Amino acid sequence: MLRHVVHRIPCAPTLDFLLPRFYTSRQTLTKSLFSAPEKTFLKHIPQNSPSIPSTSKSPTSLQADDWDVNLSLPGAPHSLSDRKAELFNQVLPELKAALRKGDIPRSWKIWTLLTEEQWLQFLGPSQLNSYSRYIVEFTESHSSPGSISTDDLNAIDAMALFAAVGGAFGGLKARMLLYTKQRNPDAVDKLFTRYKTLLQEKGAWQDDIVEEPLQDDTQNFTDGTAKSASPKPRNAVRAEILFLAVAASAMQGSLRDAIHLVLQTPIAIPIASLPSFLADLAFDQALCNKTEDYVRGAMIARLLSRPALFAIQLSNLTKGLADKSMLHLYNTILRTLSEPDSWLTLDPSEVSAEKPVVLPRFAWASFLTGFLQCRRMDLAEKLWDDMARLGVIPDMDTWVALLNGYAGLRKVDRARQTWSLMVQQGLTPSPMAHKAIILAESKGGNPDEILMRLKDFQSQRTKKNFVDEPTALNVYNTGLHWLLFHARTDEARAILDQMHIEGPKPDVTTFNTFMRYYGRKKDMNGLAAMVQLMDAAGLTGDVFTYSIVLTALLPFRKDAPQVMFNLMRKHGVQPNVAMYTTIIDHLMKKQDEVMFRAALDLLNKMEMSTSKDVQPNEVTYTTILTGIHRNNRLDPAVVEETRQSISNKMKARNLMYSSVGYNILIKACLENPDAEGLQNALRYYREMVDRRMLIGNDTWYILLHGLMRRQEWRIADELNKGHYMD
Repeated sequence: MLRHVVHRIPCAPTLDFLLPRFYTSRQTLTKSLFSAPEKTFLKHIPQNSPSIPSTSKSPTSLQADDWDVNLSLPGAPHSLSDRKAELFNQVLPELKAALRKGDIPRSWKIWTLLTEEQWLQFLGPSQLNSYSRYIVEFTESHSSPGSISTDDLNAIDAMALFAAVGGAFGGLKARMLLYTKQRNPDAVDKLFTRYKTLLQEKGAWQDDIVEEPLQDDTQNFTDGTAKSASPKPRNAVRAEILFLAVAASAMQGSLRDAIHLVLQTPIAIPIASLPSFLADLAFDQALCNKTEDYVRGAMIARLLSRPALFAIQLSNLTKGLADKSMLHLYNTILRTLSEPDSWLTLDPSEVSAEKPVVLPRFAWASFLTGFLQCRRMDLAEKLWDDMARLGVIPDMDTWVALLNGYAGLRKVDRARQTWSLMVQQGLTPSPMAHKAIILAESKGGNPDEILMRLKDFQSQRTKKNFVDEPTALNVYNTGLHWLLFHARTDEARAILDQMHIEGPKPDVTTFNTFMRYYGRKKDMNGLAAMVQLMDAAGLTGDVFTYSIVLTALLPFRKDAPQVMFNLMRKHGVQPNVAMYTTIIDHLMKKQDEVMFRAALDLLNKMEMSTSKDVQPNEVTYTTILTGIHRNNRLDPAVVEETRQSISNKMKARNLMYSSVGYNILIKACLENPDAEGLQNALRYYREMVDRRMLIGNDTWYILLHGLMRRQEWRIADELNKGHYMD
């Protein structure tokens, strides 16, 4: 019975404060309760309970102002005795029956009994969901104002709140929606405030970053969510409940209240779910439209108030070249700044209740980067003008963004003009500004200019005493890369020697840059010299070091893999599956027969190893297949033979592709212009269907985008309609 499972039931919050005392004292109740015969226990709860008195002096009267939740029970029992467990199990059906019949007075008396005996904590999800469902039904059938007494309203609100905090939020949503229809925003506010307090006391009101893929939608940026690198604490807050609280603010005509509400809530209202939320307000189109505006405005405020999320969102929009979405967001921010009663400010010192959000300083540089990467020079110029109009002085990050943007567009002359203007204004270029101008000069194809810029940085570094060695080293590595790209070996080696003496000390990336250059030039002596210099500097190679060595040696030595492993052992590096897989990926990207065979040899070595750390996984096999599908230089028969072999090996190892693996394979196949590429892509799609895997938006995007790029309109149309299977 209950006593055997009670320890596994999640503790629900106990609402002692919500419940009126019995007409009899607790002592009288307890005495009569536990001295009564088992069969007559339920007789202590009248079958036809009168309505709870509405006078404030009545001990059974529930007053909304008295809602004070005590979520913890320091002295609460952790289990029930056999006798109490039996009584508890007898009470639950009575409560369920009373709620199902809509008998609120009787339900409340039973609820009070559960509270007095501290039994509410033993209610599980199934009971709470059931009670919440009956509250929804009761609310829908008693929607007319005045159809039930105030005390009954308070009682059902209290039970709905308790169920919602326990995870069954349907009843609370129904209560809040009813008050919204009755144009009673104060009642909605009170319910949301109590809901917030209860969850805070339960520890379930914690900030949460929702992971959602970017969608190219001009509105989706406002949801203020982004991919997070690390999991965050879960919370029990429901977006539907927050939405109705925002609707109450819309009824009161206070956008600022809605913004404060959203800023203080740990979750966002997903914009993708907004249409379904708004459907609940279809009874009042004006309120529906106003609430939508408030939600979108509040979500932008939430996004801007979380700089890390805002930066990720702008980065995602930039990577996706979503210039329309970016422009919509930018214009919305600009319009908000221009409003006389704006909730947004540019000055951190002006943050207040009236202006609760400050626009992060990096926004200008991030938008500028995005516009330029989208090749929207017109928008970049407009942004620069907007900054001047608003009195915003460009900081160094903004200048760097402009230089990088011109470099990406190969507008070398403009980059040089920007550099000159920046210096004329008395600004000292940062190391990242030096890196940007070097990158711009590299696009001009003039190695003398690159060398001049790098020497200028060397001079400035000495004068300004830059102490940020990692950043300074980044500049040097960029300059060396482009000098070697233009075969200016002597100048690059001279700078490397100078780095050994004056700093910054070369790192693994520096040596990898030289090793890659010598490997491509097939200069084995130069490559060996760099390996020796790296050893002398006390540095251990990374996975790219070993990939470079292997790639360079394969055309000349059959024992190239063994040489690579010897180098690893010399550096004290123990290869693992991740390292092997990365090297295999490096080899497969060469799209060369020799490299392909070397990759298969490495795979065979992994399979033959007795170490569990080296055994190939799904990612390893996916990497091989991705390489052969993307490479149209391989004989189709070889591709099919390899594909079938890997498929058999995976089955033998009980490995299966994940949806991410299928996406990678489908994308690689569609990038192969040959007919076999299309056939293999559709084969993988059919496998997903046969395995009854969920075909997500990312898969559909890869499929349809690839098919349209190949102008396979018929197949794309049939897939879109869900008809294609052959």
